Amino acid sequence: MKIELVDEGSPIPTVRRHRFQWNREYDELARDACVIVRARCRGGRKDWSALAQVFPGLLPNSVRQHFVQLTVGSETYLKRLEDRWYDLWLQHRGSEALPDPNPESPSDFDLAAHVEFLRRHIDKNALRVGFVSPQEMQNNLLPSNPAQIASSFDVIEKLPNAPTWDFMWSLNVDEGREKGMLQQAFIREEDDVPVISDHATDHVRTAEAALKMVFETPNENYDASAAAELLHDIGEQPVSVAQGNLLSRGVLSKLVRDPKKPKPGRTLKISEVNQNALGGPIASDTFQDAATLWTLCEEQEDTWREWPLLSTDGDTAALLQAVSDGKVNFTVDVSQPRAARALLDWNSKKADDDHIETTISVKFHDITALPEQSGLEPSPVQRDSAPGDHGKTMDDNAACCRESSEGVVDCEACLTAERASLTTRLNENDQRLGDLILARLQEAGSEGLTKMNLMEYLPGYTYDEIWTVVGKFLDSSIPLIHFTGYSYLVMVSASHIQPWTVIVSNEPLTRILPRRWLDIRGTKMADVWEAALRAVIGVIIFRPGIRQWHFVRIISNSYRWVSATGYCDMRVKQIWHYVPLPAKVKLLWARISASPLTLIYFGFSILHCILQVVFQVQAFMINANAASFLYTLVQEGNATVPGFFVLGQDELHYCADVPQGWSADSCELVWNGTTTAFAQSDTAAAFFATNTTSTSALASDSSSIAPSTSSVPVLTVTSSVSATSSKVVPTPKPQVTEIVVKFVTSSTVSGGHSADDTDDDDVRAVNLHRRAVQTDGQVGVALNGQGWNDKSVSLSETCLTALNWPVQELDNTKREDVTFIAFQVWVLGMSLVAILNESIPHIVASLLTHLSATGWGAFQIYNTASFHSNFKRLTTDGACDINLLPDYWTERGHAEIPALALNTAALFLSAFLS
Repeated sequence: MKIELVDEGSPIPTVRRHRFQWNREYDELARDACVIVRARCRGGRKDWSALAQVFPGLLPNSVRQHFVQLTVGSETYLKRLEDRWYDLWLQHRGSEALPDPNPESPSDFDLAAHVEFLRRHIDKNALRVGFVSPQEMQNNLLPSNPAQIASSFDVIEKLPNAPTWDFMWSLNVDEGREKGMLQQAFIREEDDVPVISDHATDHVRTAEAALKMVFETPNENYDASAAAELLHDIGEQPVSVAQGNLLSRGVLSKLVRDPKKPKPGRTLKISEVNQNALGGPIASDTFQDAATLWTLCEEQEDTWREWPLLSTDGDTAALLQAVSDGKVNFTVDVSQPRAARALLDWNSKKADDDHIETTISVKFHDITALPEQSGLEPSPVQRDSAPGDHGKTMDDNAACCRESSEGVVDCEACLTAERASLTTRLNENDQRLGDLILARLQEAGSEGLTKMNLMEYLPGYTYDEIWTVVGKFLDSSIPLIHFTGYSYLVMVSASHIQPWTVIVSNEPLTRILPRRWLDIRGTKMADVWEAALRAVIGVIIFRPGIRQWHFVRIISNSYRWVSATGYCDMRVKQIWHYVPLPAKVKLLWARISASPLTLIYFGFSILHCILQVVFQVQAFMINANAASFLYTLVQEGNATVPGFFVLGQDELHYCADVPQGWSADSCELVWNGTTTAFAQSDTAAAFFATNTTSTSALASDSSSIAPSTSSVPVLTVTSSVSATSSKVVPTPKPQVTEIVVKFVTSSTVSGGHSADDTDDDDVRAVNLHRRAVQTDGQVGVALNGQGWNDKSVSLSETCLTALNWPVQELDNTKREDVTFIAFQVWVLGMSLVAILNESIPHIVASLLTHLSATGWGAFQIYNTASFHSNFKRLTTDGACDINLLPDYWTERGHAEIPALALNTAALFLSAFLS
């Protein structure tokens, strides 16, 4: 051993660090190991320390960085591999095949064993090319009823807060008012509004309304202690749930503050989106402009004034209202366009707006001033003090009394006095009905009754009688009944109204129904109240005849049901309005009969479709009969083979499989001009030998068949031919003695059978009489159908084999006929859609479909002519020396030519109507 002494003063030589030599095997190992680590650390921090088990000479971070470089361009494959390994690991972890004592640990496992297990059970090559093995079926028990679903699953779904409407224009507009109209829709039915499911209780919804009051109160009127008292009466838990609901629906948003400067106060606010939607779809300026114009018209009544071309929306709305009331006259001055007519000399290029615009003047009359707005707070009503113990409810709890406050009254003494005063003003029948109504509402308690429930409880009274008395209870100085509710409208007795109210003052005790336009002290906020009125008016104007439930769903995010019903009272439509079918049929007929042109277009589309389907069905039946006729010849001549035939210029090839290149020269040659190549083909000879053997076997099994009294197929063979080798020499050729097969309409077989004969199949009836005799490879056939009348002809083996090609072509033509029938139905559908949508693009698309149909009809005629030429060259002038389909071409032309003529006429007519 050589020891070198190094002086302490001399520097220590640095050891050069060698770079790790990565190769393909190490790269694959790094991929597998990192995929296992990433799958194991799903949902937590990734710990790469386990990589030291398979790369002991490298730092785990170095392996990780190299793996990151390898992922470039192979992210999809690695994601598939990780998902597949994760499923496999979950299935086998901890088993004998894959030991894993601590599955929760990111590093305490045998990484080498995991890599080997991955490579044994996952086909990575299949994952690379995108093939994913189907997952094994898992036996999941389906819930048997909705209750089991509710108990076993938590369904979390975020539904839209407002309906989605289609717009008439795009955003690419220049005029500002046109952009404003994009907020409205005119082409959607009201039934398309999504039903927003809200499973919150009424107590939580009351808390939501109270929170809106708290956050809607302006800063100058906000009092933190008063807001706390208001929410404290509701309860902490409902307020917390309500706050989360409002945040999720976008009604509230967090108030952005500087975290370095915390200060007390509200941390939430009404979101800007909800605040902007508070006034509804019509801007406040529109109402102000309309009111200003109405005031000016009152001052300048019976005065003509020119109507400006660029009038505001508010001015136009006021003008429309005056026109509706019959309080405006118009004059149209056309002198300016008339004077410009000579200057323009009918040249439109010289014309501008000043040359064609007319002057419109208006004169308002009988204009009355707008009614004055009533004060925000109602004037106090002087009442005599009612006897009794005031300030107490029926349960002897603190109540809101009319003698000390103007809120919702639930004082028993006040309610009793008001009921006695109201009863004296009712007749005897109304008094009995009123007592029954109040008794039912007392039994219902704070949950109240709906209109339908109250009608069911009072079967002896009419609708008008009941609601006349209810209206008097509502309009009394101290209401005995209140309408409230959030999911649906309910009537609640004043004695049980307390759960629906909030406290705005303790001295004196004052309760109110929570409303968006009230602040935390119960004072009406003028701006919010006017915005609410504008919102309701805007919805009703743009959707006349709107149903109450639809109206409430539109504005529910800004105002609740009880708020909305405080504005309007709309009548529910008849039951047929809930069923969409009559409306849809009515709309369909309205679009079809909108004009004589659309009615003609509809009738033409229906008639054209029917005629085209008739012609195409006729063409299909012609093809089907011809294909069946030729296929019977091929089948009975034992010339059916798998694969396909390719007809070239002077050659017919048979291909058992798809050839290597575009040419079919590598396939078996069946026919070559006038020279028969079939007998020189080993494959063809073997094919005929095999079919002849099957014929012998059939002969030996059926030699004892005798005809019965009915017409049946008869097969008689007196000698058989054997073939023991798949390679047959050209001579001697297979000899057939006598085979007689006669096909008639009957399908009954009778006669003796051998012991091996266990089948008694029926035979399909065709119009063909075949007689094969010993004529050195020639088969004698008696033909019926397709223009033949029991004519005897002789067909060679080459001819029978060559007939496979026309059978193949006829089958393809049948498929084309079926496709074209379906295409005609689709053309009809395009025409109907064009009528219903009244859309130019749909009409153009319908015109293009007619153009395609005409082109395809012309192609069919050309294809039939080409098929006729090839068939004549192959069979009539070639392998068979006979035209086996003499009438097919005429019948096919009788179906295709009228179809093309009809398509051409339909194309021109469609272009004219479009």
